[in-house]
Amino acid sequence: MKIGLKACEPVTGDIFPSFVFSHIKESLKPAEASEELRVLYVAMTRAKEKLILVGSPGKDGINNAVYASELNDNGALPPYMVINSKNPLDLIISATTHHLNAEILEKTAKVKTPVLPCDTKIIVEIHPAEDTEQEAEADAHELSSKIDDKMQKELSERMNYEYPYLALSMVPTKRSASATEAAGFDTRYSASAEPEFLRGDKLTPAQKGTCLHRFMQFADFDEAKTDASAEVQKLYEKGYFTEAEAESINIRKVETFFKSDIFARMERSEKVWREHKFAVLVPAVRFNPSLTGEMAEETVLIQGIADCVFVEDGKLVILDYKTDRSKVEQDFIERHKAQLTTYAEALSQVLGMEVKAAYVYAFSLDKEIKVI
Repeated sequence: MKIGLKACEPVTGDIFPSFVFSHIKESLKPAEASEELRVLYVAMTRAKEKLILVGSPGKDGINNAVYASELNDNGALPPYMVINSKNPLDLIISATTHHLNAEILEKTAKVKTPVLPCDTKIIVEIHPAEDTEQEAEADAHELSSKIDDKMQKELSERMNYEYPYLALSMVPTKRSASATEAAGFDTRYSASAEPEFLRGDKLTPAQKGTCLHRFMQFADFDEAKTDASAEVQKLYEKGYFTEAEAESINIRKVETFFKSDIFARMERSEKVWREHKFAVLVPAVRFNPSLTGEMAEETVLIQGIADCVFVEDGKLVILDYKTDRSKVEQDFIERHKAQLTTYAEALSQVLGMEVKAAYVYAFSLDKEIKVI
């Protein structure tokens, strides 16, 4: 097995082929060319009585194909020519050049090629592009003589028409609340995933994070706070996790969450929502500040699911679980502020209450972090 990876420019994140990648790509060309020949053969041999082929070889296309028709010692087109042909038409022209009835190809390219025996009769016709261009010019001239000033003005207006809502068309009509702010290229997370062939049956960090989120979604907190391991086992028996997924859940971190101040505040709350779904409309200008007039008044549908929302002092407190591997508190604030700001606006609108604060609980730091 050969592995060729593309390279990544560390500053811009641009991807380009490496030497090994290009080498492997070139080494695959013979097999690809062989498959193309097989498909071409099958297609051409489907004809029962007559086969008609029409193609446009482009400028110098016939000349190049005829020049490349030199036969090898076995009386066949050389492999390098077959591999480097741009399209099936090149191959057909190169092969047809050696037919007794294909003198027109030789005359066009001004090259003499050997004739190979063949019982099939063929007819080769070449229609120069110049003839077509001249006909098109004549038609255009005839048409232009019939166009008056009024029609010309209308045509000009239509040809130069600019869609007045082009800027608005660049704004999605629906977005996820977790993706309300586009992130730029971040080298800290470039090529950070372990290749699957090295990982084997092990879960990726992202998969482990998903399992932890699933536990926080379906766990009975009253049971989990006293025996987290038993709650994981119960969810495994109910089919929420595979054995590997259940084993991936870090019990110590779960227990630390249930001892945290934010969980204590949640327990004291008169009302708690877990996995609360919401959908709200927000002005499109938020995602494209350049919108003006009626375009700025258009709305975008924002959908999301809040991990946990509870009431404290008559106001809402939002809590979002995060399994990011960062050990820097400021990273969580910068990375998730836009998302939680959207959550705050949406949940305040949906639940009709003011938002007191929004937190992320960083399992990598075993603590809650106030974001807004």
